[in-house]
Amino acid sequence: MGGHAFSESFVDGGGNHYPALYCPRVPPAVYFAMLRILLEKLEPLFDHVAVPTEHPEKTSFGDIDALVCGPKDSLRFKRSMRELRWYIAEALGSRYHYVNRNGVGYYLLKVSKEVTDLAPVDDGQVPKGEQLGCNQEYWVQVDIELVDAPSQLEWRKFKTSHATLHNILKFGLRPAGFIFLNNGLHIKIPGEDRPFGPEAPKSPLIFLSNNVSQVLEFFQMSALVYGKEFETEKQYWRYATSAKHFSRERLTLGVDLDLKEESEAGDDSSLVHDVPEKVKSEKDREDRRDLLQRVCKGLDCEEKKWYSSIWNMLSTKEHGVDPEEKKSESEAAKSSLDGFRDYLATREAWTKFTDLWLPVHPQIGTTRPKVDDIFQGAMYFFGARERYYVQWNAYLGHRTDERFWSVVGEQLHNIKYTQLVTQEKVDAYTSQGKSLAESQELVIMDVGSEIFGRKNVEMLTSAKQFEKLSKWIHKKVNEAIKYLKMRVIFKASQGYAKTPVILDLPQADRTKHPKWLAESELGGRTEPELLDWIGLHGWPLWEDEKNRTLPDREAKTARDAYEKRVRAIAKDPIDKAILDKIRGRRAALIATFDKDLEELRCQEDELVSKQTHVHCWERKSPANSNCTATVVVVKEGCVEFQPE
Repeated sequence: MGGHAFSESFVDGGGNHYPALYCPRVPPAVYFAMLRILLEKLEPLFDHVAVPTEHPEKTSFGDIDALVCGPKDSLRFKRSMRELRWYIAEALGSRYHYVNRNGVGYYLLKVSKEVTDLAPVDDGQVPKGEQLGCNQEYWVQVDIELVDAPSQLEWRKFKTSHATLHNILKFGLRPAGFIFLNNGLHIKIPGEDRPFGPEAPKSPLIFLSNNVSQVLEFFQMSALVYGKEFETEKQYWRYATSAKHFSRERLTLGVDLDLKEESEAGDDSSLVHDVPEKVKSEKDREDRRDLLQRVCKGLDCEEKKWYSSIWNMLSTKEHGVDPEEKKSESEAAKSSLDGFRDYLATREAWTKFTDLWLPVHPQIGTTRPKVDDIFQGAMYFFGARERYYVQWNAYLGHRTDERFWSVVGEQLHNIKYTQLVTQEKVDAYTSQGKSLAESQELVIMDVGSEIFGRKNVEMLTSAKQFEKLSKWIHKKVNEAIKYLKMRVIFKASQGYAKTPVILDLPQADRTKHPKWLAESELGGRTEPELLDWIGLHGWPLWEDEKNRTLPDREAKTARDAYEKRVRAIAKDPIDKAILDKIRGRRAALIATFDKDLEELRCQEDELVSKQTHVHCWERKSPANSNCTATVVVVKEGCVEFQPE
């Protein structure tokens, strides 16, 4: 398709109206002529201007993509495309332009008659709906992205060159653990994604490099060939699939995403997958493509986000699944990947590669070594071993600390519950002939009535009463853990290992909060001993902190109540007039009081300055005497009083 950003009329957030304009796919002669014009107008504005290398054997072109970096002269302090928008538009002579939420600028360039005469637009393309223009008068859309630093420019160009190179490598090298992100190449740490459980965060990705030459060297892809235009698609695909560790597992249709590592003694042929028959006709593919293009017109998100989200929404509705139904994270990730593949299926260059060329080359991407070997090789080649240790140790420390406090939370919850639902209270009901279960329910109801009021619990079922009480305890447990982190430090005494010590006041700076398990690893108390200490001091510390902050909390409550009353009075015009009068009178009284107070202070200072400085102490009397004398020293001399 051609330019989609202006294919339908719309009004932007500033109230500017954009008509629907005809932006067809253009022949190569028109495309490269407009590209030269674009570069001539952008180079005076920026230090670096780059255009991705085009896919070979293309017969028509849509948008023109450009990457810019380093605004020149008076623009050098502009740091975003929104700030540069109007300067670029003026230089390009673009009347229609806007910036999407991702900071990409869309500009329309009207194709002059001299350029349109170079080659005709395909007669099969005609304006749709209310689009302005015709095959002799049309526009070309330019997408301009501002790159922060020159060091990132080549990587951004690498991600968009040849249309499909980045995606071929992204899917082809993913089984080996490599992740291509906007800031560079990363690698996944071998092993489980979430070693601390399905709900815990994933293990960190290790950054390797964003130096394109270095990345190509590691994957044994010729840097001399990269960036040059290939004569044929077959040459390009052979180059893209020549990457070391390349695998077809995620490029072949119908392959399970849960990849299994190849055993050392395994047969390489086990990784060759049968290519299923093409189940969709060309008409189905075109209908699918047209539907996706119509839905996505005018959206401003990155292609992966908005294509996957839109297509997932359509797919779930098609299969009768409620789109609002909450999915697990693994299901959502798989759905996102499937949606992105659906987007790629709309790209002709991609489907030619996956559906036509790759199946007739079954020998490509059928083997790969174990990911552990790949990981170690990448760490050595890119010099990332130190980064790996730092990130992995920080991840382990953080996750271990979270697990420790989770155990602490369960312990404190159980302690508080047993303090509220005591065995004595349960026995009091069982002695009346109640069963143990009934006795516990009655005790929970009594406790809930004391905390929340009987009216708030008596209509609830036993399960709801227990849930309400548990939530209340959980809230208090979170407070107790917060106070433990803020008011406990570890100190060593007389050469012994550090032990927990309770501070009188909390430490607000989180960076000063101790790592409890880290202290235990340095010869201090073991984890069970720390849990015992917390069980003994956790709730008393919570109560002490509540008592310490009680005056402040009461003052805040009173202040909030006063402000609430003031806001309520201000809503009534009559009461507001009275309130303003009272406030004016109070301000006058305060001013008078301050004036009188200042006069009193001046009088006091004057009297103090006239006073003699007097110092008193006791002095022993002469030898052989047990008497003492009080001596008063003044400026003029010494006066000695008789002993008592």
